[in-house]
Amino acid sequence: MTVISSLKQPPEEVSITVGGVNVPFSRSIKYLGVRVQDHLSWVPHVKEITLKATRIVHAVNRLMPNLHGPRTSKSRLLTNVADSTMRYAAPVWTKRLAIKSAADYFVGCNSRKHGDVTFHLSQVLSGHGFFREHLCGMQLTSSPDCTRCPGVAESAEHAMFECPRFDSTRTELLHGVVPETLLEHMLQSPENWSNVCEATKRITSALQQDWDETR
Repeated sequence: MTVISSLKQPPEEVSITVGGVNVPFSRSIKYLGVRVQDHLSWVPHVKEITLKATRIVHAVNRLMPNLHGPRTSKSRLLTNVADSTMRYAAPVWTKRLAIKSAADYFVGCNSRKHGDVTFHLSQVLSGHGFFREHLCGMQLTSSPDCTRCPGVAESAEHAMFECPRFDSTRTELLHGVVPETLLEHMLQSPENWSNVCEATKRITSALQQDWDETR
């Protein structure tokens, strides 16, 4: 049942009884898989599909051992399932999004003609790896600080682009790439993509080894 009101200030709650049965009130309805809110806000829809996609991602995580992920082809297939969930009916609601960079990121990744998202690359892109900032958030270590840079949180960005410990890796493989140009650089050629993947492998493997030794 849908109730349309022309009141400028409609009541917060509406009590509807049909045949002695109370009908639950909601400010949004789901139509053809899209959650439509009474003020045409897309926040409820985004929250709903985010939760749905999160459940899919958790299912993927259960398939992944602690130290090694599934084959890249399987990982990409499962990622595409979550991506299709997030992007369902996107032409309807994405025009309302103000974050153009996020849209550009999706377009760039999905239109690429080369490159697999490896286990090590996914750690850097997600920030979920053996980075002390992430480990501290998981309550696995007492401090988020980098062991080489006191007072600086060891995030994925810090390890990949700033920490002097990995200067030689950056010089050899990244050639001056910064966070803002990473995606563009990777999409330019298969060689660039491969070099970034190798850099993430070296860096995340070193951090994992440190963690294994200190536990």
